[in-house]
Amino acid sequence: MKRGADHGIPPWIYGWFLLDALLALTPPLHWLITGDTWVFGVPAALVYFVAVAAFICASLIAAYGAEVADGNFNP
Repeated sequence: MKRGADHGIPPWIYGWFLLDALLALTPPLHWLITGDTWVFGVPAALVYFVAVAAFICASLIAAYGAEVADGNFNP
């Protein structure tokens, strides 16, 4: 697999981090259109921020795993 220029980070990690930034910085636009702000009886903003936080945490764990697997640092 071809690695990125910085420290052997796989290119898919860069893509995942870009998606993290987009999700964290842009609120769901369909809420503006539909006006629906509840998901399964819970405020949609709460669901959104918990889901985005979990997604970002997963990307950090995946990046850590990729770095360890590549031998860039020892855990």
